Amino acid sequence: MFVAEQVLVSLNKVPEAFPSVRSVESATRTRSFAGVSKNTVLLAFTSPFAEISSEMLYPVLPIFLTQTLRARGSVVGLVEGVAQATQNIAQGFSGWLSDKLQKKKSLALPGYLLSVANLLAST
Repeated sequence: MFVAEQVLVSLNKVPEAFPSVRSVESATRTRSFAGVSKNTVLLAFTSPFAEISSEMLYPVLPIFLTQTLRARGSVVGLVEGVAQATQNIAQGFSGWLSDKLQKKKSLALPGYLLSVANLLAST
């Protein structure tokens, strides 16, 4: 018997000793398409919508600032610069925190929820 087969056989016996632990086959059934988990597929599906909503806002913001609020071009540049700096700082910090905690999902979910809350608050 190969070593890999021995490991699988011993792993499949784990539920007998520990009834709360599922077998290897049931643990691997959580994968959906081509070995990618359901959460990854859902995140990949929602990510374009978050990107589209932010990309729709960027062209309108300078027009809103200059036409509605009567701001000068320097103010528009300042607002855009602060927005980019905030984004870069937040991405750097959250990337560092994600690497340190090893919990990417718990950091991605609040980010998407914040994006949705911001979208709902602006409408």
